[in-house]
Amino acid sequence: MGPKEVVLFDDLIDKIKGCISRWENKILSPSGRITLLRSVLSSLLIYLLQVLKPPACVVEKIERLFKNFLWGDSTGNKRMHWTSWQQSFSHPLRVIRGYVQPKLHDSMTWKRMIMSRIVTDLNMRWQIGEGQLFFWHDCWMGDEPLVNRFPSFSTSTTKVCYFFDKGKWDVDKLKMVLPDEIIGEIMKISIDISSVDVAYWVPTSDGQFSTKSAWELIPKRQSVNPIYNIIWHRNIPITTSFFLWWLISNWILVEMRLKNKGF
Repeated sequence: MGPKEVVLFDDLIDKIKGCISRWENKILSPSGRITLLRSVLSSLLIYLLQVLKPPACVVEKIERLFKNFLWGDSTGNKRMHWTSWQQSFSHPLRVIRGYVQPKLHDSMTWKRMIMSRIVTDLNMRWQIGEGQLFFWHDCWMGDEPLVNRFPSFSTSTTKVCYFFDKGKWDVDKLKMVLPDEIIGEIMKISIDISSVDVAYWVPTSDGQFSTKSAWELIPKRQSVNPIYNIIWHRNIPITTSFFLWWLISNWILVEMRLKNKGF
């Protein structure tokens, strides 16, 4: 658990940039861009993101590359982005956040597996021993990682043990990065450097993971806008699906729409 070195994802980002640089000078329709995103760029992510949790900065960098390619940006030529990345990729692609997210036509088994992984992460906590946990990204204090409160440390891989001094908390080091009220909470947490760090499962009274407790936490049904099941159907050409998506989202480049955008 916890972040990995950002450098582990450099090759992946370079591969994505290389693919996009080869394609950006070609005439591609929006549906062609979606096809490339789904069949090529997304496939580069699947295996690595299933075993490593990318730092937030890596996720944001990959999303930026994807959205720029989707809307037709190229070197020195920025195009208008008609909607946010989260809205544009609610359908037909959802790849990065939560590692890999299920697509519209994925099997229910796969969707349940992805949902189970997300739920597991949210309900795991750590009891500090030797302090080999990631200080900012592992959930060892309270109900969320410290990075949620201090996002400027999103790329840090500092271990908890860095803030130890002879088996106790090093207050001077803590004061260099945290306010006094947070330090007060940390000082209440006991340290046992002779033992390993132990993960425990919050939903059960004994801290032991059980399939039953995890299943009870997973939403049994998700509401899906039925219109998307129609327009992104596999039997409809993707060019048609893309046009219908733009139409119902009111993104068609008519005169009134352009005026609203300042053209």
